[in-house]
Amino acid sequence: MNEDLIISVQKEHVDNMRSGKKRIELRKTRPRHVSFPARCLLYETKADGGAGAVVGEFNIDNIEEIDMLKLKVPAAACVDLDFALRYAAGRRMLYGWVMRDVVFYGKAIPVTRYARRAPQSWQFVKEVTQ
Repeated sequence: MNEDLIISVQKEHVDNMRSGKKRIELRKTRPRHVSFPARCLLYETKADGGAGAVVGEFNIDNIEEIDMLKLKVPAAACVDLDFALRYAAGRRMLYGWVMRDVVFYGKAIPVTRYARRAPQSWQFVKEVTQ
């Protein structure tokens, strides 16, 4: 059985995805066993006026390792080095989830349609059909 992913993203970063500027999502962890392209549902957090719901989806083409000792962050992540270092919190490695085919729904969908609750960062969900 294929499994999709659901990922929690703050409104600021969702806005950058919507504009097309953000094409890489930084994460502290990554799924170990996933086939590419992988479908990822986009949950916009409630913080800062976010929807608190699933607002879209994208495909993950690849997950890149980002070595924080090199002090470089891909521009497509739409964050500066200071942000990335604070986010890494001493970790040597971050992961850049490379996005393509980003689609935003006309209407936000309650997260409970896909999962019991919103993920802290990301989680697998059973494959869903729209």
